[in-house]
Amino acid sequence: MLAMITETVVSIDDLQYLTIHCKQCGTSMTLDLNYAGADHDRDDMLGVCSICGIPFDSTLRPNVIGFKRAYEALSKHAKVSFRVKIQENC
Repeated sequence: MLAMITETVVSIDDLQYLTIHCKQCGTSMTLDLNYAGADHDRDDMLGVCSICGIPFDSTLRPNVIGFKRAYEALSKHAKVSFRVKIQENC
């Protein structure tokens, strides 16, 4: 098998969603990074999986909140981009 790795550049302005997957059941929860509401800061947000009820790691919520704040600051004050590797199996 041959694998080709290419890169693409993604501007921070093109990022919109952050998806978190439960390690236990695989359920995904997607947060809109551009949403101006306070839902991401709620005390019950990201505490437990809404499907299987297994608690998320206690560091998840504060890190997601921190990421959202960093995203907001970077997208307002700088031109930032990410280089994303894409592996294609040939």
